[in-house]
Amino acid sequence: MKTLLQTLETEPSVKIKFITKKNTIRIMESTRNLNYIPDKQRAGLNTPMYTKPGIIWVYDLMVKDWRAIREDAIIQNENK
Repeated sequence: MKTLLQTLETEPSVKIKFITKKNTIRIMESTRNLNYIPDKQRAGLNTPMYTKPGIIWVYDLMVKDWRAIREDAIIQNENK
C-alpha cells in the first residue's frame, strides 16, 4: 500500500482504486502532477480552479469529474 503521492512519483499516469471515507472504492485516473492544473478546454469537463499544498487533483472515472484528494491518501494500484 502506497500513498497517492508515492504512487504518482513512480507512475505519473495510473489508474488507481481509492478507498473513500465511506469505504467505497472508486476508480480514478490521475492526469496531473502536483503543480499542474488541467486545461478546462482540453479536458472538456469541470476542472479544479486552484491547488494547495498536500492536495492532488485526480479525475474520477465514476462521477466523471475532478476530485481533490489528500496526497497521503492510501490507494491500491488497480494493476496489482
